[in-house]
Amino acid sequence: MRAEFGACQLSAILPLIIDTYVAKRAAIRKPATLNRELQILHHMFRKAQEWGKALTNPVKHHRPLRANNRRLRYLSLEEKDRLLEVADEALRPILITALHTGFRRSELFQLTWRDADFKLGVIRIVHTKNGKRREIPMTDTLRDTLRQLPRHLDSEYIFPGKTGRGLVDIRKRFHRALREAGIEGFVFHDLRHTFASHLVMAGVDLMTVKEFLGH
Repeated sequence: MRAEFGACQLSAILPLIIDTYVAKRAAIRKPATLNRELQILHHMFRKAQEWGKALTNPVKHHRPLRANNRRLRYLSLEEKDRLLEVADEALRPILITALHTGFRRSELFQLTWRDADFKLGVIRIVHTKNGKRREIPMTDTLRDTLRQLPRHLDSEYIFPGKTGRGLVDIRKRFHRALREAGIEGFVFHDLRHTFASHLVMAGVDLMTVKEFLGH
């Protein structure tokens, strides 16, 4: 029974291990090289399944990277500091929240003040992509950032747009900050990669990271 439970746990976190491997290798290797490595891993896990040594193939969900595709990116600590330094007053709290929660852009824009529980020290997403509620512990930086934000009487959203509804688009602000920070090959979704990568490098176990990301 314990062996079966352990195997199920391992099967659940293997995709995250592969994702982390791909992110780190893509930062230093060309897509063609990484595609060959993934093919080898895919073949190894397929054989392991045939021999009854693996329940699933965690590489199966990975599509080959295009030869001209950008490399997977996450910010170094120095890059993160540069980006936050040049971000304007409206963008900076959004970036801090993304970097400290791993929330998707759509999740960030729909955050309301009801989702930030300062008493319990958590921020939550109720309506998620996979339908599973998530709670992320607030760091001191995130808590201080949110507490300093003004609350609009005509809006329940933490990051309201001009109409009072949740934000829809911050591309111009984000791209301008990237240019000023001298950061290339980076998109907003990579903030989520940054959150996960920094947790892993800090020694947070992969099951916890998986739960935080909602995988």
